[in-house]
Amino acid sequence: MNISDYKKLSDVITGNGKFLVLTHENPDGDAIGSVLGTVSFLRTNGKEADAIFPQPLPDKYKFLLDNEMKLGTIIEPSRYDLVLCLDSASSERVAVPENANLKLATLVNIDHHPDNKLYGKYNFVDSSAAATAQLLFKTFKMLKNAVMPPRVAEALLVGLIMDTGGFRFDNTDARTMKTAAELISLGADCPALMSKLFFSKPLAYVKFEAEMLLNHLKTEFDGKYAWLAMDDSVLAKYGLEKKDTEDLIDSVKALRDVEIAAVLYKSEKGVKFSLRSKNKKISVAKIAREIGGGGHEMAAGGLVKSESLDGAGRILSQKVAELLK
Repeated sequence: MNISDYKKLSDVITGNGKFLVLTHENPDGDAIGSVLGTVSFLRTNGKEADAIFPQPLPDKYKFLLDNEMKLGTIIEPSRYDLVLCLDSASSERVAVPENANLKLATLVNIDHHPDNKLYGKYNFVDSSAAATAQLLFKTFKMLKNAVMPPRVAEALLVGLIMDTGGFRFDNTDARTMKTAAELISLGADCPALMSKLFFSKPLAYVKFEAEMLLNHLKTEFDGKYAWLAMDDSVLAKYGLEKKDTEDLIDSVKALRDVEIAAVLYKSEKGVKFSLRSKNKKISVAKIAREIGGGGHEMAAGGLVKSESLDGAGRILSQKVAELLK
């Protein structure tokens, strides 16, 4: 996206008054921060805005919630002037309650994934942005006389922090840090957010992570590939849900010799997987795309149509072997 694209997006927002804000299923920090920051920004600047998360949010992000947010409520999207679909590469991934029909709505697709399907009436995709939150902040600054309260800055900084791994991933550059500095100057407390997001884990999760790494971690190809299959029974043992395990893959990726890390878990349609690469020359998005998924070159995911975790694990291992040749 160039500056004229950002200006066009700001004009689209300025010219409408009633918004529904959505994101992808199983939302991560960027998705959640982007949605909550956008709703707060729109309301602060005189617009009507609602958000829907069909499932409860992970506990670590609940401090961002506005009590007036509509979570899991069945709302007809066509009642809104625009439906903003944030951080979702395809319309199929946009999470809406059952019986909510997106086909009758005017979709604005705002995203930073390079494999975005351009499914909206309006499409604003900037794959050079470290996070969708970064793209949104640049847009919001262009709105005439826009007010940017600390609550908005905080939510957008959460999105930026989480999609850069606390500014540790390779998508962190000078522009990323400049955006973070601007959000901090607007009132976002970066040290407090880092503490909440990375250094405030429930005991149950710490025990779960320890058991997963001790008893379920597998390594292959001279330690270059490490993966975990997350069985529902282990989650149940510690009273956790999949939404609470966003950080697990980073613990796998942290192993010294690992170049590709993966976490697998069962879903209704098969086995979902997340992949991470530590080597710029190794594209895990290539693996994901071959299996029908997608994402960034160094962070991707998808679905394996397999009835078992072991079966899906074998499929991924074969793909990793081909990539590491």
